[in-house]
Amino acid sequence: MVSTDPPRIVGYAVISRIYSTWEGKSLRLGDLYVVPGHRRKGVGTSLLRSVVQDCQRQGCSRIDCSPQASNVELISFLERHGAKDILSQEGWSFYQLSRENMETLQADRT
Repeated sequence: MVSTDPPRIVGYAVISRIYSTWEGKSLRLGDLYVVPGHRRKGVGTSLLRSVVQDCQRQGCSRIDCSPQASNVELISFLERHGAKDILSQEGWSFYQLSRENMETLQADRT
């Protein structure tokens, strides 16, 4: 999804569909970015509303986002709109297998 101030793109949201074992269809917000000169003008909120609308239209139960801890602007934005950090609140961990780890796992078949 993009937000424009013709002819420029001034913001975007990257989403993908995921599936929650407990809640079914969900969306993942991979990134939400607004160029600095257009921040605090409603662009990010408009993008997030579009993501929510898409989520609801698809019958999804929630939107997940896992920003880096250093991305304080996005974290603050998400919290202002009611998002909660479930990793700290519910005791979850987040693990990832890198491409290298996957290749090693596949190569080590014995």
